[in-house]
Amino acid sequence: MQQEQTEWVSGKPATEERRLDLPLPSLDDKVARGRDGWLFVANDSNDTIGQHAGQRLLTDEQVEQWQHLLESRAAWLNLQGIPYFFVIAPDAHAVYSDMLPDGFERGATRPSLQVLDRLRERDSWAPALYPLDELIAERDELVYPKTGSHWSEYGAFVGYRAFMEPLTALLPVRRLGRDEIHLSFERRVGDLGRKFDPPIASRYVYVDVIAPRAELVYDNRVRNHGRLVEFNADIGNDLTCLVFGDSYAVRVMPLIAESFRRSFWAHSYFDHELVTELRPDVVVTIASAAARGVPWLSVYAAAKAGVIAYTRAMIQELGADGVNSCAVIPGTVDTPLVTAADRDALLPPSDIAEVVRMLLRLSPRAVVPEIVIEPRHEAVRG
Repeated sequence: MQQEQTEWVSGKPATEERRLDLPLPSLDDKVARGRDGWLFVANDSNDTIGQHAGQRLLTDEQVEQWQHLLESRAAWLNLQGIPYFFVIAPDAHAVYSDMLPDGFERGATRPSLQVLDRLRERDSWAPALYPLDELIAERDELVYPKTGSHWSEYGAFVGYRAFMEPLTALLPVRRLGRDEIHLSFERRVGDLGRKFDPPIASRYVYVDVIAPRAELVYDNRVRNHGRLVEFNADIGNDLTCLVFGDSYAVRVMPLIAESFRRSFWAHSYFDHELVTELRPDVVVTIASAAARGVPWLSVYAAAKAGVIAYTRAMIQELGADGVNSCAVIPGTVDTPLVTAADRDALLPPSDIAEVVRMLLRLSPRAVVPEIVIEPRHEAVRG
């Protein structure tokens, strides 16, 4: 299964030359045909096409929550002397907007631009970067493959160069130049191309560092959310970079690893405990522009961790009195609070009720500290 995965994802084994791999794709209809052979993510829970059409926007309250979240992160890290950069990875819809399906009309704004505009208007200290102009300038080099949902390795290099520029003004780190990489090209089936029968292939561009110094030293191999990766590099600084990010970080990490003595990637929301444990010299978040997300997720994640710890403590303290405890941790449940494009993919409340009923039927001798129940698409995606 691992060999099959890396064949279509990167075109080269994930273990070769410090490459990381992307998760297997879902064989669904979340794709749209554009012009000139381009394929785009569509019909997805983020409603990416709707975002670019200006039909799926953030409310003023949500934009304000994003501003508060980013400024709170930056302020907390600044108190510890740690710079913070929030990088929004532009999607192919923005870079190749002229290749979107016939009849598409681009809206005046979209969620990522709403947040960026708010930060600019309020003269915010939150350092948000959106390397769209840089990617458009290099679009003829296929910064996105025609049949893939994520930027290519060269697109990742362009993004890396963009956010490393302000970082080098703060820290004495190596920033790879164009003359330090070699490009190669192969024809591959991407995750979007695999959704068709027969699958559709396109040209992929790969980046190899000419004189690499980084080495992948740890990978817990968790699929998607919860993955933790560490690189070490034999370079002239003793600096550590901690990256929180989604799958857009996969093709950037081998490049970041060439700039720091130690580099970590956590596929998770912002984790205060991990920052405290690693004490990095810089923290970077890399997030897809299409993921509208929930701005308070870092606070939510910290609160959830606290609930789990509290539950385990109650098991120890109250167990002798016959009191049992369990933390039921559901994924996205179909409630009025949730606004999703595909509500059929969410958990029905009755599933949560069934879990609780099961717990009540267990004998007093059984202890279940926590139960995680997720919709199928979240369990696959992480």
